[in-house]
Parts: sequence; structure tokens; C-alpha cells
Amino acid sequence: MILRKAIAMMALLLALPNELSARVWTTVTGQSFEAEFVRVEGANGIFIVKGKEYPYPLNRLSVADRLLIGKTLNQQSSSIATPPPAGLTTAAPASLTTPEPIEKPAVLEVQLAGRH
Repeated sequence: MILRKAIAMMALLLALPNELSARVWTTVTGQSFEAEFVRVEGANGIFIVKGKEYPYPLNRLSVADRLLIGKTLNQQSSSIATPPPAGLTTAAPASLTTPEPIEKPAVLEVQLAGRH
């Protein structure tokens, strides 16, 4: 009976469309690239472009794309029946949900000759 439920669950998961299959991803600077998201390694997302894997810093993705990856990772981890080994966390890295502040350019003070 348990095996039947497991097979049914796997069939259902395989039938659902993968939200993170090849799609257009947007960076914090507004640039975009088309790739398939594969996994997270440290602070990088691993993407496939034309059959080759490339790492990309998650904190450089748009907030919406980071939230999509974080949501998907959290859903995947909650659907796993067995708990992770001791000391291993299943939560999405903070870089997926906490945007890194963008540095403001330095402002130069210029003194005009003859003005004080």
C-alpha cells in the first residue's frame, strides 16, 4: 500500500510542469538570460545554458527570481518524507530571500574657485 502511494506521488510530481525549467531570469541590474535552474551550491545558483552548467551568484538575481527559487526549494524539501541528516538544514540560503544592499556611488565634493 505504501509503495502504491509512493508511486502515485512520483507520477504526480513528474506530471506537474517544472516552474524552473528553461526560462528567462533577470538580474538586479535589469539584464536577463535564458537558462534552466538546476540546484544551489553555496551562494550560487547552478544554471544550464546550451547543455553546459554555469554558476551565478544568487544575490545578483532579481528579488522575484530569488523568491521563486527559494519557494521551490522549500516546497521540495517539505515534500521529502525522510528528515535530513543531523546538522543539515533544508531551508533556503539567506541569499535567496534577503536582497543584498546596492552600494550607492560616492559623491564627490567640488569647490569652485573663488567661492567659499
